[in-house]
Amino acid sequence: MDSKGRFSIPANLRADLRIQSPDQKTLHISMHDRYDCAIAFGESGFIDLKDQIVREEEKATRLGQDYDAADTYQRRFGIMDTTTFDDGGRFSLPAHFRALCGITDCVFFIGAGPNIEIWSPERFLEAEGPNERLKFVCRMALEEWRSNPKNKAGK
Repeated sequence: MDSKGRFSIPANLRADLRIQSPDQKTLHISMHDRYDCAIAFGESGFIDLKDQIVREEEKATRLGQDYDAADTYQRRFGIMDTTTFDDGGRFSLPAHFRALCGITDCVFFIGAGPNIEIWSPERFLEAEGPNERLKFVCRMALEEWRSNPKNKAGK
């Protein structure tokens, strides 16, 4: 986190966001359905998410299954926020996402298909399910971040 409270999306992930939002630098942020992390995606990812709900409802109807579209919209869009990022990928993560995800002054980004997962490194390392190689990368990144004197005395 910089002195203005912003985080910076890594360049490789930022390139994907520019493809998803070619005319703007829009970042939609929501909570992950399974993990205690936030997910972020561009404009086309937002449209795809709405289309996915429609497809799920159509499939359930075709199979004669119950589907609560209102509940699904609430879970996926209820606490969604939209913000922008600058040319350096800096964006402000709203306080409620930081609190829900346990994020303080450092984040771990994972490119996960059309989404970017935004994790507290500590929570990621404690989570059940994430790939052990990603946990190794997270540990290395966290050690590097902590060893940097600019980051609150290597906290």
